[in-house]
Amino acid sequence: MALSTIGTNSIADDAVTSAKAVTGLATTVDLWRQNADTAINAATETVLTANWEQVDTDSFGGIGTAMSQSSGIFTFPETGIYLIIFNCQIHSPSQGATYAGGIIQTTTDNSSYDNAAEGYNSIYHANGYGIVTIYHQFDVTSTSTHKVKFVANCEFASDVRGNTGYNRTCAQFIRLGDT
Repeated sequence: MALSTIGTNSIADDAVTSAKAVTGLATTVDLWRQNADTAINAATETVLTANWEQVDTDSFGGIGTAMSQSSGIFTFPETGIYLIIFNCQIHSPSQGATYAGGIIQTTTDNSSYDNAAEGYNSIYHANGYGIVTIYHQFDVTSTSTHKVKFVANCEFASDVRGNTGYNRTCAQFIRLGDT
């Protein structure tokens, strides 16, 4: 069977653009976790500034350029619409709590942060756990001004759970498409 050839300028520009959109689905997929427990005070929104590491176990595979982070403030590698998923696990060592959870905070001016998403659960017993997963879609139009950070909060003094070998408290970033 003979192979057909395509002459120059045979494919319309819009067909090439459509093909690119289909094949270039997620250009950034990254996952970070708390690698150690972080103590938080009672009824205090605590920014998770330390103990972040990019996941590096169990055949972790990212796509594209990784996120970067400094003192818990995450910077995006390129502009676009991102899905941010935050899983926060809290352990209440002394008693249960009527609320325990996390918050995704974003900024568009690299200065003032707003609560973009929050979620809470209850811890019913001493030495119990509360786990929440929250989501936010963030339109990153500038990598220098659009940032995200993560907050934990619990009714009583507790620990945000972390581990360097597997995910407990973690944040995933998925670039869904262009802004």
